Amino acid sequence: MQETTNIDWKTVVALIAVMVSPIASYFIVKKQITATVLSTERKEWINALRVDVASFVANLFSLIEAHKHFQEMSGESNWLRFKEQLNSLTMLHIKIKIMLDPNDERQNRLSETIELAVNLVLESMANATTQKFSDAYNALVPLTRDVVEQELKSIKKLQ
Repeated sequence: MQETTNIDWKTVVALIAVMVSPIASYFIVKKQITATVLSTERKEWINALRVDVASFVANLFSLIEAHKHFQEMSGESNWLRFKEQLNSLTMLHIKIKIMLDPNDERQNRLSETIELAVNLVLESMANATTQKFSDAYNALVPLTRDVVEQELKSIKKLQ
């Protein structure tokens, strides 16, 4: 005689679901946590970039003013002010360049424009208000906005 075994498929499916569900949940939660962390870090990066570019532009103008004062009234205090402004500008310049991805076209254009502004000022402090400097300065804000906008779009994709 042959014995027949009846398989309760409902029970089998329920057991499989009980075993697979936590594994699937783990991967879903892991993906969500990763996306949240990345979007938070990217938002912090965007805010830091905004602040640093604004500080860079402010320091650029302060450096020009400090140079004018140094030329008009040379002295130890004016030299120290000029030197501090130059150091601050250099630090922001390097910090921004390090923050930017050289493989990203928008970020690369922003980096090049910042480099141009610094070079124009350093090459000719007396002529820092020339049209070339003005063009470089006027390009900084739209380029920064472009980079920030692209990064915000990347955040939305993660969420």
